[in-house]
Amino acid sequence: MALAVLGFAFSLAYPRRLLVVLTLLAGALCCFEYLQHFVNYRHATVHDVAIKFAGAVVGVGGGIVVSKLVSNIRSDSNGIN
Repeated sequence: MALAVLGFAFSLAYPRRLLVVLTLLAGALCCFEYLQHFVNYRHATVHDVAIKFAGAVVGVGGGIVVSKLVSNIRSDSNGIN
């Protein structure tokens, strides 16, 4: 859920850099999973990385949809005047 929110926020902030956003989020979540090896009661798995990356992709996708909707609304309101 947190990576979906981050993906959403970063995709709105950097709409022309979506590949960079996804790459940085993927790198961050891989680092988070790797750091779990240093905590005794935590276990990192590839499945966890896949689920978190899917959340990031959903967040970026939501940001793309919202960005397109906002640009369509702005263009429609400019045509009405």
